[in-house]
Order: sequence, then structure tokens, then C-alpha cells
Amino acid sequence: MPSYVETLDVNQKKAIELMVKSMVKRGITNKFMQGAIMAVVSKESNFRPKSEGGYGGTSNERIRKIFGSRVSELSEAELNTLKADNEAFFNKVYGGRYGNAANEGYKYRGRGLNQITFKGNYQAMSQYTDADIVGNPDLLNTLEVAVDVCVGYFLRNFNSSRNKLGEYNMADLNDAKNAEDACGAAYHANAGWGKDKADLERRASNGRTRAFARVNELVAVAEAVDTTGVIPEETGNSGGASAGGGTTEETNTSGGISASVGKGGRNKSADVRVVQTLLNNKISAGLVVDGDCGNKTITAIKKFQSEQVGMSNPDGRIDVGGRTWQALSSGSTTPTETAPALGPVLRQPSRLCQQASMPLFFLALTNLLFIKNLLR
Repeated sequence: MPSYVETLDVNQKKAIELMVKSMVKRGITNKFMQGAIMAVVSKESNFRPKSEGGYGGTSNERIRKIFGSRVSELSEAELNTLKADNEAFFNKVYGGRYGNAANEGYKYRGRGLNQITFKGNYQAMSQYTDADIVGNPDLLNTLEVAVDVCVGYFLRNFNSSRNKLGEYNMADLNDAKNAEDACGAAYHANAGWGKDKADLERRASNGRTRAFARVNELVAVAEAVDTTGVIPEETGNSGGASAGGGTTEETNTSGGISASVGKGGRNKSADVRVVQTLLNNKISAGLVVDGDCGNKTITAIKKFQSEQVGMSNPDGRIDVGGRTWQALSSGSTTPTETAPALGPVLRQPSRLCQQASMPLFFLALTNLLFIKNLLR
């Protein structure tokens, strides 16, 4: 029987790769905790960013158990009618709560790798991504955005003054001493510190059981991944992530970017070329359009973020649909990879010099005459 990780496809493994990379970047370096966070994510979304599904096929008994007083006044017939309409259902159970207007329950239903729910949480999590997840919540189902927000969510909860890490024998999130304690803490952080540990253990769900069953394997995966988040054994056309200098050879014919570019981005070569060309056009970055996201490209991205986007702490990364991409691509047509035009004095001799069949002295004479005519 294959292990859990062996059942995952290349996109799910990519999510694991990016999660480890994001955790390291944000200071979550304890391998037990890295594996535990991923175990909780595995039971939430199986490493596939997604929107919360409707409850049309869920029994009324289960719905009443989940949503309690929010549906308690409804008759069986009324609940049957309500759950058949996803938008009406989510507006009923989530509307008017935690920052949602009465009609925003559906808009801010669960999304991403760990099902971020409610407008207040979307607003709080927006600090961890360049993407406008409040204005366009569906961006939270973009893999790179989902990873950063998910890791940010755990980081915020672990650093909360309300955390109960002491109940799991640790002083902070990097003090986990074994996989079981780490998984218990990660599960509690995801559920909310307001819940009682004993109650969570007593009411253990299938999801909690799955998380604990997978945590040791995912700790081993975290240990095998280096600090750039690359899974060494991964093969195929998934597109390798890089810490800023790596590039994957993929084709982009859309004129936009298909994945993140810059520090910590996917850095597909076609996407990098698009960004390099736009940076040259927007801020005269002087980049060689070669599809290689090196230090000069990242520095140019940071300069653009600081000067054009108004970011006080530019991160050197461009996310699909994010503020930096919107500013960089605004008013632009599909970029072309042409070299900057040279001045007239240099351009004409350059063309003449391409005529290799002409004698060298004749080329020199022609160039001198051309310059003399310009100076008259």
C-alpha cells in the first residue's frame, strides 16, 4: 500500500515544496512543526487550494451540528430549500459575522489550503501576500498565494498571546520536541485557541485522525527538503521553485504571467522574460531579457515596488493578480523582447558594419562621412 505522499500528484507535491519554503522564509524551522502544519493542511484541503463546497448533499442533522444556532430556527423543509442554494446558504450561516456584511457570507466563504473564512480574516491575512484577496477572494485559490496566507495564518496564531503552546510542552513554535505534540498544537492553532484541548481530543474528528496518521511521514518530508524548498526526487514538468535565481523552462503565450516571479517565486523563464521586459519599459531597469531571475531582476522588482507601488518593505516578488503585477502591467500591451533602440549616430554605422563583404577602410570612410553630415 503506497504511503500518503506517494498518492499525491505533482501539483500537490509542489504545494508541499512551497509550504516548506514559505515556512523557512517566515522563521518556522522546527521540522516537527513543519510536518505538523502540513498534516493539518492535508486534512483541510489535501494540498489543493479550493473554495468551500456547498452543503446540498449534507444531511440536515450534520448541518445543524456544524452551524448550530445559525440554522436552529429553520424547519426541515426550510433547511432543505436553503441548502440547495449555495449563495443563500453561506449568506445565512456566515453573513453579518466577523466583518461580513449580511450578504457577504458567500463571498468570504472558506478558501485556500486551510479554508480561510470571513472578511475579517481575509483582511488580516492580506498582510502576508501581495495579492488583493479582499477585493478578489478567489485569488486565495492561487497556489502561491494560498501557501503564503496559510503559513501566515499559523504564524499569527502561534504568536498570539492567547496561544496554549505550554499545553503541548513547548515554549514557542520552534520548540516542538516530537511529532505528536507538534500536531496537537498545529491542530489547536488552526481550530482556534479559544477551544479547550481536552474537548478537541474528546471530540476527535476524522480530520484530526488523518492529520495525526500523516504527521510522521510529513515530518520526514520536511527533513528531506532543503531550505530553498526543493524536493530533490521531484521530476516531471511541475516547474521547480527557486529562491530567486532558479528558472524553469516553460512557455508563456498569454502576455501575462502564469506564476510568481522574483524572490521566492516559481520563476518560469517565460514569466521572467515578461517581467524583465516590463521593468525595462516602466523604470528603464536595463535588464537583459534572458528569463533568468537573478539578483539584478529582484533588485529591479524591489525598486519598482518602492517607487511605483508604494511598498515600504518591498519583497522583490510579483504574484499573479497582486498589486505589483497590476501596477507593472497597467497600460501595457503584450511585451515584446526587443533590444532598446540606439541613437541615430550609432544605429546607421551599426547597419553598415553588418555588410561584411565591404572592405574595412571603406566602412571606416563611410562612417566618418555619415557623422560629418550629421554635424553640419
